[in-house]
Amino acid sequence: MLSYKTTDGFSYWSLYDNHEISAEEVYPEVPLTEEETRALFAQIPEKFNFANGKGGWSTWVQISEDGTFIGNFHDSDMGVYTYYECDFSGRFQNVRRMSECVYVMELAELNLAEEPGRESVEDIGGGVLCKRIHK
Repeated sequence: MLSYKTTDGFSYWSLYDNHEISAEEVYPEVPLTEEETRALFAQIPEKFNFANGKGGWSTWVQISEDGTFIGNFHDSDMGVYTYYECDFSGRFQNVRRMSECVYVMELAELNLAEEPGRESVEDIGGGVLCKRIHK
């Protein structure tokens, strides 16, 4: 009988009622060599940008062939002239293939350009002051 199961946070269909299988059996991970990893990262578009149609926020990330990345998150609340920002960088490692189109990797390093919570006030023109808050 076909049944729907969840193991280790992964959901799957099973023909076996009495057989528990691990997530690795459902989604076997195949480690990539350094050469395969570089080739994979080389295929990634130069910059990913995620933004909502409403509001003034977005996040972009640029990943290099060696797994290092840089990025920025920003949001604004112009009703109170506040701008939130976070510049970041880091590195991915241990890339593994889960399927033809799915890869997982470890976040080995994450660096923030500014200390979270640091605030400054800037003149954005016309005598209008804007508070900048680092996230």
